[in-house]
Amino acid sequence: MQEHKWKNLQRIPRPFHIEDREVYTETALAFRDRLAKLTLILNLQEYSTTPGQVLRKLLSDLSTFTCLKHLMIEKDNGPRLEEVDEILNSFPNLTSFAVHRRHALFLTNQHHSDITENTWLSDKISLFNPKINCRKLDFSFTIDGGDETLCYIMHALPNLKAICFNPNFYRTNLVYSNPVLKLFLRYSLNRITIDAKYLACDDIFSLLPLFWQSDAYKAVNKTDVSLSIEEIDSFETLHTRKPYIGMSSKHEVTVTFVKFGPACSFINLIANVGSYLTTLKTGPMSLCCTSCTETRTTSAEAFLVSIFEYFPLLKRLEGSFHTLQFYKPKVSVHNSMEKLVLICTFVHPTALE
Repeated sequence: MQEHKWKNLQRIPRPFHIEDREVYTETALAFRDRLAKLTLILNLQEYSTTPGQVLRKLLSDLSTFTCLKHLMIEKDNGPRLEEVDEILNSFPNLTSFAVHRRHALFLTNQHHSDITENTWLSDKISLFNPKINCRKLDFSFTIDGGDETLCYIMHALPNLKAICFNPNFYRTNLVYSNPVLKLFLRYSLNRITIDAKYLACDDIFSLLPLFWQSDAYKAVNKTDVSLSIEEIDSFETLHTRKPYIGMSSKHEVTVTFVKFGPACSFINLIANVGSYLTTLKTGPMSLCCTSCTETRTTSAEAFLVSIFEYFPLLKRLEGSFHTLQFYKPKVSVHNSMEKLVLICTFVHPTALE
């Protein structure tokens, strides 16, 4: 290989097929003195099954890549936070770091046992050195506890500009505590790019008002408060029925409920946080045939009634419903409304008269 012809080479494409990995590895090693970006696809057949030996071999393999700035690791099983910390300590010049699980869509119930609450880590995390050069984190899973993972991100990675965190919601029973979630949401306000998803929340009704009323939120968003509500199917591997919370780069909070979960989830959320909202978006939801009270059915019409009753500051509403009929929501009396988008499969001709 005539390396002098590729003196400016900094990255090579990630291998898409298993048979390409050997060529990718050989090419990466040939240019290890200049590659700035590297993807490692690991499996337990190539690396020892002993975690300490895996980490030592990994660090040894990476130590020869002297110009490495961006590292992505794909593994069959999740890393521990201490392993992540040792990798970042060993390569202080990394500006982006990502850890993904291989074949995530094909995992089964046996992987639940991989994820545990390690509360003993809480005190230890405060002793980890901050990684001041890391600017981007893409972290989809860990086998340590939920609160501990968020605390690690906030403490060890203070200078992140972009963060993507999705702990594979349908394969974990972790529930995040309100104090840690509140700190993480405030931490996220200072990121340029934020895509945090599916963080199971123990008490979302008290968390959101506290977050929206905080000085940190008001300093960034002033009077705009945006909420998106969505619904997901209930997977067999799902162990918790708690609502999930997430946040996007526009500081829009997303609340995700489990389909056919506890009755009144949507209505209760509206009753508790509606008075703060200026923007509301709802995805397709299974509102029919679920009783909110003994005498009231949670249908699209009742849902809209609740919106207009509890949302005095609402300016923008985007909703998606299967049908809209029987009830005529009094949209005209909602003086603050500036934008209304209703997407329905069937709309009764007199529904919006």
